Amino acid sequence: MKRASKSPSRWWETPNRPPAVRRREFEALRGLAKDFERRGSPWQVGAAGFEARVTLREPGLGGVIVYKVHVVGWEEERARFYASVTVWPRATAATARNKKRQASRAWCEACGAALARYGYRGEWRRGEWHFGDFRKRVGSL
Repeated sequence: MKRASKSPSRWWETPNRPPAVRRREFEALRGLAKDFERRGSPWQVGAAGFEARVTLREPGLGGVIVYKVHVVGWEEERARFYASVTVWPRATAATARNKKRQASRAWCEACGAALARYGYRGEWRRGEWHFGDFRKRVGSL
C-alpha cells in the first residue's frame, strides 16, 4: 500500500533529492551495473533513465521542466539513447478566461518551436493534465 504523503505538494512540485542522497544513488547504480557486467550473458541493459527537475521561470508562469536521458535496450542489438523534455507550465494566477491556469497556446507554440530548433519533436496535451512532451534520439553519450 502506498504511504500517505506528508506534504500537500504534487509530484511535479517535489524538489530534486538532496546531493548526499543523489551521491548514494549513483554509487549504488555503479555497483549494480558492475555486478551485472560480471554476471555476463544473458544480462543486458533493458531500460534506464536519469532526470533533472528545474523550476520554470517565465513571466506569468510557474511550473517545472523535467529533462531526462533515457537508455533503451530491449529488443535492440545495442542500447539507444533518447533525450526528453517535459514542460509542466502553470499560469501564476487564474483569470476569467483561464480558470484552469493553463499557459497560453501562443506560449506553448513558441516553446515547442524553440525545442524543435534543437531537434526535439513532440506535442502539447491539454485536459486534466496540461503538459508538453518532447523527445529526440541521441547518437551517443
